[in-house]
Amino acid sequence: MYSRDFQSTYKHNGFIIVVHYLDEKSQYERYANESGEALAEEEIQNLMEINGRGAKWDLKKGDGSSKQWVSASADAFATEQHEDGHTLEIETSWWRHFVDRHPATARTGIKERLKDF
Repeated sequence: MYSRDFQSTYKHNGFIIVVHYLDEKSQYERYANESGEALAEEEIQNLMEINGRGAKWDLKKGDGSSKQWVSASADAFATEQHEDGHTLEIETSWWRHFVDRHPATARTGIKERLKDF
């Protein structure tokens, strides 16, 4: 049985990386330090550059608890979270659309009708 979306977790060079795949392509990635410490500004900029597909990032919101960026092409979004384990989340517009249309499956991996089975 084939599922359109699945999740994998990786550990690499001190990072924990959670990747959500949609139709076999990475559409959402969450980065965190294994130590639980906040990501350094340089690490954030490097990760956004790698995931920006050559586009520049524009800061849309920046306050004490989080920062949000959107790529110049508006096809990718990045969010730095300080309250939720000091993470950087990068997602595509395709992923946002999929999550909006399939919230139970995409967010929890469990279809609502099978929950509490």
